[in-house]
Amino acid sequence: MKKLLAKMAISRQPTIFVLALVIVGSAIAEPQFLTTANLFNLLRQVAPNCIVATGMAIVIIAGGIDLSVGAMLSLGGVIAVAAQPSFGYGLGILFALLAGAAAGLTNGLLVTRLRINAFIGTLGVMTIVRGVALTLSRSHTLPGQDPAFAALADRPIVGIPASTVLAFALFLAGHYFMSSTPAGRSIYAVGGSLEASRLAGLRVERSLLFAYLSSAVAAALAGVVVASEINSGSPVLGNDTPLSAIAAVLLGGISMRGGSGTMIGMLQGVLILGVLTNGLNISGVGGFYQIVVVGSLLILTVVLDRLVPRKSRRK
Repeated sequence: MKKLLAKMAISRQPTIFVLALVIVGSAIAEPQFLTTANLFNLLRQVAPNCIVATGMAIVIIAGGIDLSVGAMLSLGGVIAVAAQPSFGYGLGILFALLAGAAAGLTNGLLVTRLRINAFIGTLGVMTIVRGVALTLSRSHTLPGQDPAFAALADRPIVGIPASTVLAFALFLAGHYFMSSTPAGRSIYAVGGSLEASRLAGLRVERSLLFAYLSSAVAAALAGVVVASEINSGSPVLGNDTPLSAIAAVLLGGISMRGGSGTMIGMLQGVLILGVLTNGLNISGVGGFYQIVVVGSLLILTVVLDRLVPRKSRRK
């Protein structure tokens, strides 16, 4: 754990600088930011985006993109809630994750087998998944039926919300997989050069399939977390989820061209967005201004990343 924290401090200097600046600025502008209740709320807020961004980071490092994560988040929540009366919330969560696996497998096959552009393929899957969510819910928000499910995400574990513990555990798993396993290094290679990876004998299709599968399952899991937090399944949630996840990935220094970046950087990007949004909310800044600020911050971080030299880059 100490080594991980040390890497977080030095791996992405521009990003960690911006994160520190945002935290200090929020604390100075609004003293309520550092209260226990607000910090607990902040941890709740960043958990779903961290889960989605973990899967999105793997896809983008592999040289792809997944626009279906917002619709999958919505469908995951709808399935988890709709299944409760007949199967209980445990099987409901399992069904939601299986639906995510099906969507991720579809995305992967469209990209690897049919050679469809990832943007177009995942956009089509997004439309289908959104339609399935609307059909299952009959275009209405489904109320939760199980009090245990409603308390699941916010249940404290050593004073930390269970959703945050889950998000951090998923991040650790993703970090270990991408940095310490041959399969993770293959994903970096595929993102760096698809043809070179084929010539080197790497199983390119398998790496891409795993990336899209991870992204969709993570989005479905995030949908379950959100459904637990609001104790309902809504078919219209997640419209901004792809933007938030991609922004967190880019803020963390992962290149859209693929083949570079770290999961630690992604976590820092998630925290920047979470702290910024939370600070603006408690300061009374409206949603439209928040969009402008987030966009400006994204540009600033990219510029700083270009100006500050790095001794090494993850390939």
